Amino acid sequence: MCQSQYHTYTQVAAPGRQKSFGKSESSSIRVTTFSFTLRTSGFMNQFRIDLAHLLRHFLRDSLLDLFDSEDPRERDFLKTVLHRIYGKFLGLRAFIRKQINNIFLSFGKSESSSIRVTTFSFTLSTSGFMNQFRIDLAHLLRHFLRDSLINNLFVFQLLDLFDSEDPRERDFLKTVLHRIYGKFLGLRAFIRKQINNIFLRFVYETEHFNGVGELLEILGSIINGFALPLKNEHKLFLVKVLLPLHKVKCLSLYHAQLAYCVVQFLEKDPTLTEPVVKGLLKYWPRTCSQKEVMFLGEIEEILDVIEPTQFINIQEPLFRQIAKCVSSPHFQVAERALYFWNNEYIMSLMEENNHVVMPIMFPALYRISKEHWNQTIVALVYNVLKTFMEMNSRLFDELTANYKAERQKEKKKEKERDELWKQLSELEISKTKNGTATGLKQ
Repeated sequence: MCQSQYHTYTQVAAPGRQKSFGKSESSSIRVTTFSFTLRTSGFMNQFRIDLAHLLRHFLRDSLLDLFDSEDPRERDFLKTVLHRIYGKFLGLRAFIRKQINNIFLSFGKSESSSIRVTTFSFTLSTSGFMNQFRIDLAHLLRHFLRDSLINNLFVFQLLDLFDSEDPRERDFLKTVLHRIYGKFLGLRAFIRKQINNIFLRFVYETEHFNGVGELLEILGSIINGFALPLKNEHKLFLVKVLLPLHKVKCLSLYHAQLAYCVVQFLEKDPTLTEPVVKGLLKYWPRTCSQKEVMFLGEIEEILDVIEPTQFINIQEPLFRQIAKCVSSPHFQVAERALYFWNNEYIMSLMEENNHVVMPIMFPALYRISKEHWNQTIVALVYNVLKTFMEMNSRLFDELTANYKAERQKEKKKEKERDELWKQLSELEISKTKNGTATGLKQ
């Protein structure tokens, strides 16, 4: 089977070899130079037909006007060009002879035309003809590349290359895929579907794919261009694909790009805030402090763009989780949670809903102010308590009294529990002594 190397950018397997794709490492498209392999049997034959049509157009419309060059070097070069056209394109020979006859006839009728004709020396002007020829040839090549090469199979194999370990290769692939998405409208749905499949396989099967960050960067710009109102397809993609990406162990490799995509969705449609926040709380890490810090950073980005009406829907579950983070023994988690009170917009939302936020946060803050081991955290907690007191001093006093009363009850219960255990211990000791004494008498 004859093949020709056309472009050194990527590689597409011949149709006859598609069945072996994925079975051997040699056919897994592990290519860094990206070389196109084109079958000459179909593409080049059609290309010759269209090129002949293009040449026929120029010979008919421009040959007579381009004969008047006075530069012998141009005439010699163009003679060679026309000789080669005459030799290569058999279907154009009769047409070329007819055009020559027309030129001779026009030469005999017009004395003013200074046409210099030697044996088969035709003078074509390179300044006009060749430039236009290059432009039309480039357009023709683009047409063939679009129809013959850039198809579903090509996109599928291109996306598979994103698993490369070389970040430079992934960066080039990102540029190529982004331009394909912009130019080929018919491939957009297929590209989104294949990216969905890659992410789902990454989350639920392999947990390994090197190009997740680059694909999320492309999605960020795609999401930014979504028309409103959002389609159900896009909303499902957010809930079923993007949110589960938060539970993967290697979240730190692509979290910035993922958070950007999520925020883009919320800016497009604020009603998605509640399912997004609840989804984040569902996947909230329990044992990884580093991931907790990343989640808190993403929550702050979401709160920066949230609308007050949407904040009301998520404030209770959200601040229960923030209270747990503030109580964390890991000082970075507690510190990142306490930094929310440095954000003016978040502070304004809290102030509008202080009757809900303060009762949730106050017990954790008051306890930390007395018990936490890190003095920096204690200082930040004091500042937050001071802010709460300035927001609503009356509610603050009520919460303080209630907290102290609850603490007294807890201490009383703890004391009763200790006394009960003490009584049980004494009872066990007395039974042991009685049993020992009975055994000795026997």
